This record gives sequence, C-alpha cells and structure tokens, in this order.
Amino acid sequence: MNVERTYVIDNDLDAISGVVSAIMDQLRTAFSKTQPFEVALYEAIHNAIEHGNLAIPFVEKKALIESGRYDQTIASRRRLAPYVTRTVRIRLVITDDAVTFFVADEGDGFDWRAWLPDPDTTEAATGVSGRGITIMRSVFDTVSYNDRGTEVILTKKRGRF
Repeated sequence: MNVERTYVIDNDLDAISGVVSAIMDQLRTAFSKTQPFEVALYEAIHNAIEHGNLAIPFVEKKALIESGRYDQTIASRRRLAPYVTRTVRIRLVITDDAVTFFVADEGDGFDWRAWLPDPDTTEAATGVSGRGITIMRSVFDTVSYNDRGTEVILTKKRGRF
C-alpha cells in the first residue's frame, strides 16, 4: 500500500486542528490507531507557523506570553509582509513499511542541531519552547530536519505502533 497526500495551510493557528483531523481521517484508512500522531503532528505544524513562517524565536515567544502580547503578535504578523503569503505544506506518505510526515514552512529556518539529539536536556524543553520537539521524538522513530531547518520529517515504522 502506497498513499501520498499533500495539505497546505496558511498561518492560521486555528486551522491546524482541521488539517490534522483531515490527515488523521486519511491515516485511519491504513491504521486503526492514530491518536499518538495527532498531538505530535499538531506540534510540528504549530512550530512551522509560529517559529518558521511568522519568525517568532523561542526566546521572544516566552517574553510575548509573559507580557500577554502573544496572540496580538501572531495576529499582527499574519497580516504583514513577508509573513502574509507564507504557507505550511504537510505531506503524508504511507508505505507498507512506515508512515512519514513532511512538514515544511517558508521561513528562514532554525538551528535544529542545537535541539538534537537530545532536546530533553535543554532548558527550553521544560518551558514554553522545546516541548513540540520532545513530543515528536516521543511518538516517532525518527525526527529529522533538512539542512536549513525549514522542514521536519517524522517517521514511524509499521510494526512499532
């Protein structure tokens, strides 16, 4: 069985649940148990919008949350160039051996090497940033990035879920 689907969303955090639901519907055609994927995929897409497309660094996110300006900043950046035209592309690939998600943003990328191989030991992983990577690593067999840090690749082997 080989299935490949691509989904594209803009920088609307509220749209993440809908696209994840549609992807889980597709995934259920091949797998009975999809719950572990939902939260991890949600986090990957959220990171792509927030840190990738809207270019909110981890440190700035914490300050925005503490000052109560996080939602306002997200709403504002979504309307400004260059952020307004950016999208997130999610590609689902199901094979006989594995399920793989490719989540790509159009931002400048990030230094994923600073978060891998063990984001659990970083101070940020216990705060408002870093949790997404930790969740993804707890669900998927492999979590990898392209060189620029604009695409995360999440793979789970068939016999392991």
